[in-house]
Amino acid sequence: MRGSAIYLAAFAVALAAGAGVLTYVLLRPVAAQAVTSGKWDVDTTLNLQPPPPEGNGPTRKSECLTDESPAPRGVLAPGCLVRSHERTGATLKWRVHCNAPRQGDGAGEVTFTGDSFTGTLSLHLENGTTGAPIRFTETLSGHRSGPCDPE
Repeated sequence: MRGSAIYLAAFAVALAAGAGVLTYVLLRPVAAQAVTSGKWDVDTTLNLQPPPPEGNGPTRKSECLTDESPAPRGVLAPGCLVRSHERTGATLKWRVHCNAPRQGDGAGEVTFTGDSFTGTLSLHLENGTTGAPIRFTETLSGHRSGPCDPE
């Protein structure tokens, strides 16, 4: 429903102190909001123990987000891909699957407010050397900084 909104109007009759009062309620648009396509500066802070040699962050990188690819990748490991995403209002949820060198899965969720967002990405990976589980969460925040760079 891109570019359109559904407006619902409801009329309710309320009784106040024994007298009939007619109340009109206008509900806001309920159509899903599209991501504002463009270059987004994404700040990522890891919550990984023990911390990696480069520390837990924060780190900043620019990403091109579009309606077709709206999920910020944060600091996803090589071999990790966004498999699906779902948008409900201003909230975007997505699933991640990782292959070699580390197997695993994860999920992210961000809430957009105009040209900014905040949220998290949680990953559960397998250490490629020892097979031990690696679990961590990234705190994500971002803001739109302009149009995507030409490819």
